[in-house]
Amino acid sequence: MPKKSAAPRDEGKSDGSASDAQRHKKVRQPAPIPRIIAASLDFGGGPGTLYSNELMAGLVTEAGRRDRILTFINLATPDGREKFFQELAGGYVDGVLLVAMTDRAFAQEVLGRWLGPIVLIDHYFDGLPITGVVDDSLGGSKHAVEHLLSLGHRRIGYADISRRELNPWRYAGYESALQNAGIAVDSSIVVPTFGSFEAGKAAGDALLSQMHPPTAIFAFDDTRAWGIWRAAEARGMEVGRDLALVGYGDLAPKAGFPEDLTTVRFDPRHLGRVAVEKVIDLVTGKSHRGELVELPTQLIIRRSSAGAIARR
Repeated sequence: MPKKSAAPRDEGKSDGSASDAQRHKKVRQPAPIPRIIAASLDFGGGPGTLYSNELMAGLVTEAGRRDRILTFINLATPDGREKFFQELAGGYVDGVLLVAMTDRAFAQEVLGRWLGPIVLIDHYFDGLPITGVVDDSLGGSKHAVEHLLSLGHRRIGYADISRRELNPWRYAGYESALQNAGIAVDSSIVVPTFGSFEAGKAAGDALLSQMHPPTAIFAFDDTRAWGIWRAAEARGMEVGRDLALVGYGDLAPKAGFPEDLTTVRFDPRHLGRVAVEKVIDLVTGKSHRGELVELPTQLIIRRSSAGAIARR
């Protein structure tokens, strides 16, 4: 009996095998977008402050430009810290930004639990493989005080922050400039301030009510300096004539204050952008861990000090 030949396949019909294969073929998912985690206790001066807002804007802008998702985590609570380490363990994290972190033990814990790039903003831990990105606070404050010394002032007050460990370099520059001029720091005219504008007013009252008040004052930031300015005006003093005053940051115009304040110019947006850049550089091998990146500052002389030659 002759063998039956297979019937010719109808080109217009399918036996279903091809479509079955297509149906069972897994859909390829797009790769997750790498993330950068920004973690802090207060995000650089407290939520809502001008400095904090400018810094965050720099971080967000640069992360977007580099096609990274930026995730913010508050480390102020145990739950926040637990979430932080869970996010790291979840993967697809390019790097970590620790903002104004002064807890060395926590930084060491992060190093022990995660091997990726870490960049510290506004601080630096000597001896740890963590890149630090800061403004040149020591040099900037030193130039500010040297400017006041050049006007003949010898009794120069300082409105510090309440937690100096957050930025010890700004005080160090103040101290260094005085010591180089042969002047010992008088602790009675170094006033810690908690807060900003209102704290500056309180600091101004405390300094200017002394029996021998300072003839010039350097403030940790512009907003504190404007508080001191208001305190001086309330006493009938003219800033720029009766009192020399210098701030730090050059952010006062963005807060609605006149551009009359001598200040040390520094851009926190630029700080944020550079911090993200350093994370990417660490990922791509263009940078090494543990370096200190100091961004330059510039003294801007305006009315608040230009004419205030020491008279007493």
